[in-house]
Amino acid sequence: MKKLTFAVSVAMSACLVALTACSGGGGASVSPTASTTPSEPPKPTALVLPPIPDRTANNETLAGISTTGTGVRDDVYRYIFTTYTSTHKRAAAIQKAKSFRAIYLTPPETTGQALPLAKELSRATNCLISYLKAGYLGSFDDVVDISRKMEAMHADTRARMRVYDNFNGLLDGTGEPSPDSYAGSCDAGGGL
Repeated sequence: MKKLTFAVSVAMSACLVALTACSGGGGASVSPTASTTPSEPPKPTALVLPPIPDRTANNETLAGISTTGTGVRDDVYRYIFTTYTSTHKRAAAIQKAKSFRAIYLTPPETTGQALPLAKELSRATNCLISYLKAGYLGSFDDVVDISRKMEAMHADTRARMRVYDNFNGLLDGTGEPSPDSYAGSCDAGGGL
């Protein structure tokens, strides 16, 4: 668990450093431009939430129950749409949730299997940062809060925590630099 906490702290610190460097160091907002502004997520026409999944049934498998066709667990999907009112927060949280759930669909057994999953998690964080830089999120706290909540919701049983800890262990000694641009980090269609 210490390794997990350290890995998350390092990742969040790297994101903060990258964000500060890109925004001129003062945390001032950057006005959106055509090259850095993420695409606008689609506006859902009608919000239909899946039923609350049975907790026992939801926890019987690592991946949990997903009936929405989004690749997000139903309990997480409900949380996102009942907690976040901003279309951008919802879209970014959906992308983050999808990237976390992918770890549990086919738990990685090698570093080679873990790296593409880690890239998707990183891409989802970069999407959050792109929305922050474009002025769609209030502060970097939104990036951290959404990331931490999605992580906690996905590592919510002992079996899931073991898989997530193993995933992080497989990534020991790996890493990649922060991107020069966060443009293009968000899923097409906003994940909605």
